[in-house]
Amino acid sequence: MKKRLGRQGLFILTGLLMICVLVGCGMSTSKRERKIKGLFRDKYGEEFEVRELYANSGVHAWCYLESDPSLIFEIETPTKLDKIVADDYLQCIVERQLNEELQPFVDEEFEDSFISSDIPLGATTNFQNPDAQNVNLDNLLDYINSEGLSDHIFLNVFVSKANNDLEREYQFISKIGEMYQTGVLPYPVLVIYFGDESFIYESKELIGEYGWTIAMGSDSRYDIYDLVNDKKEIIIHYYEDGKPRIFGTEKEQWTDLDYEKYQELRMEAVK
Repeated sequence: MKKRLGRQGLFILTGLLMICVLVGCGMSTSKRERKIKGLFRDKYGEEFEVRELYANSGVHAWCYLESDPSLIFEIETPTKLDKIVADDYLQCIVERQLNEELQPFVDEEFEDSFISSDIPLGATTNFQNPDAQNVNLDNLLDYINSEGLSDHIFLNVFVSKANNDLEREYQFISKIGEMYQTGVLPYPVLVIYFGDESFIYESKELIGEYGWTIAMGSDSRYDIYDLVNDKKEIIIHYYEDGKPRIFGTEKEQWTDLDYEKYQELRMEAVK
């Protein structure tokens, strides 16, 4: 599977070539951390800790809130550290809310499974709401609609291949379509990964610890993309009326995803 340009898009595009390492750019790591913390405090009024720093055309900080270490996000600044170029703090807040809202539906239709949302940074670069306590999917949806944007929200569902109730799985696929058709979800892309118990557990642990960030700053760190790279996932888009569809690889055209087609794809994915 090719790595997806989700909210990491801006970070990836600016970070493919390493121009300098942090220790060689004339400023200590601790000083960089203090400067970045100050920028974030000025923007959001929150305190956070830096878990990892790396530099290329700018400086990237992989962070978590002091008050909530489970909320992982990323900040990008210029090398002179005078402003925040991009961050996905607000997206991470909305992603968590979305996960909490959709997890009960996942529990109803799948066993031993979980959902992890990924909101593209490109859709929300200029989305501002300094009062993070009031940020929610409705705020974000209003912004996306007002700007006429059409970036997708990725809903990643990790499913045990031992689950054998395919009708219930398809009901969940249809439920997401209904949420799109009624305006609850903007442009959802449902990505279903299948694996054994250890795969589900490791996926949840990686996402919980690192989020959907790519381990660009460390050659040794293992990320979620490494884990799912050799998995056969099912990627589902939706028509405006909420009906599911997939992109056919043979003729390169959209194909309706009815229940029979889902059964076929599901069997291929768990081989």
